[in-house]
This record gives sequence, C-alpha cells and structure tokens, in this order.
Amino acid sequence: MSVSLRAINVLLVDDELAQMELTREALIDADSMLEITTVELPSNAFILFKERDFDCVVSDYQMPEMDGIQFCKKIRETSEVPFIIYTGKGSDEVASAAFGAGASDYVRKEKELAHYKVLAKRIRLAAEKYRSDKALRDREEQIIGIFESITDGFVSLDGGWRYIYVNRAAEKSLKTEKEELVGNVLWNYWPDPPEEFKNALTEAAITKTPKMAEFYYPFLNSWFQINVYPSDTGVNVYFQDVSERKRAEEELRSASIIVQEERDRLKSLVDSMQDEVWFADTSGKFTLANPSAVTEFKLDGLEVGVEELARSLEVCRPDGSLRPAEESPPLQALRGEVVHNQEEVVRTPATGEIR
Repeated sequence: MSVSLRAINVLLVDDELAQMELTREALIDADSMLEITTVELPSNAFILFKERDFDCVVSDYQMPEMDGIQFCKKIRETSEVPFIIYTGKGSDEVASAAFGAGASDYVRKEKELAHYKVLAKRIRLAAEKYRSDKALRDREEQIIGIFESITDGFVSLDGGWRYIYVNRAAEKSLKTEKEELVGNVLWNYWPDPPEEFKNALTEAAITKTPKMAEFYYPFLNSWFQINVYPSDTGVNVYFQDVSERKRAEEELRSASIIVQEERDRLKSLVDSMQDEVWFADTSGKFTLANPSAVTEFKLDGLEVGVEELARSLEVCRPDGSLRPAEESPPLQALRGEVVHNQEEVVRTPATGEIR
C-alpha cells in the first residue's frame, strides 16, 4: 500500500499560540491528509514524542526553553523523524546550523497564505521519504533476521569480491568476526583457495548462473559445500562445513573395505573346503557358496533361494523315512530355531549321490 494513503501525523511546536493555530488550520486546508498535533513548548513535545509516533516535526526557531536547533539535536539523539525548522527570523547562519544539527528542511515564515502550500508539500515529501526508508529498513532487518537464524553460512560479496554481509554461522565456520570481514576483500582471508572454490565464484559472477562446489580447504582444515548465486551487485554464497559428513563417509568406506577383505578371506577359506558349504541371509537368499556346494546343489549364480532348494531335495531320516521339507535344518534356522547334530540322508541334484 502506498504511504500516501495514510494520514501524516505532524507535531507542530510553536510558543506563539496565534501563529501556531493559523499554521495548523492553513496546513490542513492545504493538505487534508495532514493530522496536526500542537504544543507550545519543547518539553511538552518530548512527552508526546515518547507516547506517539509522528511522521514529521515542525518547530519554530526562537522559543523560551530552547531554540529549534537545540530541540532538533535532542530529537536526533533518539529518532530520525523528519524535522523542519519553521521560523520568521532566520538567516543563512541559522539555516546552516539547522542542517548541521540534523534538520531535514528549513522554511521561512511568510505573510502570504500561499506559502503554507509549500510548507505542506515539504512536510509530505519528508514524511513519505521517512516512511519509505523506514519500511525498507524494516524489510532489511527482517531479511537479516532470517539470514542470522539459518544454520548455513551466508556471505554476500560485491563486484570487487568484498564482503558486504556475513551471518553468524559464517563467522563460526570461517573463524573470523564479521566486523573484520565486512568491507575487506574475500581473497585476503582465503590464501591459496581451492580451484573448485575460485571457479564456482567466478563462473557464477560471469555467467550469471548458480554454481555448486565441494572442496577441502587445508587452511581451515575443513570440507565445505558451497552454493553460489549471482546478484545485482556481485554474488551470494551459502555454504556448509561438511567435515563431519566427509569423515563419516570416509569411515564408511574404510569399514566397507575391511568388510570386503574379511569376506574375501572367508571365501578363500570356504572355497578350500571339500565339503559343501554355503551361507544365506535372513531373507533366505544365498550370499556365499563354495565350489563344492555350487557343483553338487546347482547353485550357479546363487539365484535359487534356500526354501526352493530345500523343497527340491530328496531327504530321508536315518531310519529311511522321508523327511518333510519343513524339517529342513536351513528352514528351521530361518525360523529362529536352533539345530544341533541332526542327521539326514540327501540325494544330491548334480550326481544323484546319496550322502
């Protein structure tokens, strides 16, 4: 919504009551969106200023408690609200002192009523700029609040690779306070930067397309993953310290190598045995079989499941009676049952030999 659609709250301070009332009525006639609150003394103005929000302060110059310039200085201690010195006894020296004290504008009082339209216009312009600037600052603070709350490091760089903004997470990862970084060139804090890092930043800036990279930086003894996005003024960089993930991945690779080595040793041992030996997982799938088992039970490719093999075999008990497949030791084991010293007679599929 445009700032012009809201009433403009003006605090008018003048110790001359007649002049103050005339000014109030003339300003309202000139601009109906002006809401004028009047006080005679700066001390009363300070009380109102703490209680209410104003879009502009219009103050006389010569007043008994303090002059308009002194009043402006006091206001500037706590607020950037537009402050207009409105006086009938001004001079170039007063105008210079007013602007030096932080006044937004300086307007001479005149007898012609037309000059109130000029004053009303000055008030409106100053108030609307103040509102727009404040809205922009509020928006920037909101955005900064978001960047400060995220766990990723975030830095913004200008076209000369100078830090513009550094969030808390970036400070922690870079082990450098933002006050030291902002305004300084990135490369001063990245001696011998990895090629992946340099390429991602420069390519994003040149091609105006996002880039991603992952690299190890010995200077910080850390692994980083970065995402670089071009901006109107340079590039924005989101990054994470992924050292823990990389260490976990390395540990997993090392563990996998150890497991494979142990598997290879087990396979060598099993393959050297003359008896048929095989292993299966809890789902009933063969995971390892030595050459004797592969030959005698036709386990080429280990494509046959344990249950399928058990049901295909001709098996007898020691007394010669047929043994149901459900009593097969492998199937019992898969059901969680413990089998000890169970004897049986099996006809092998490959040779028909009875064992």
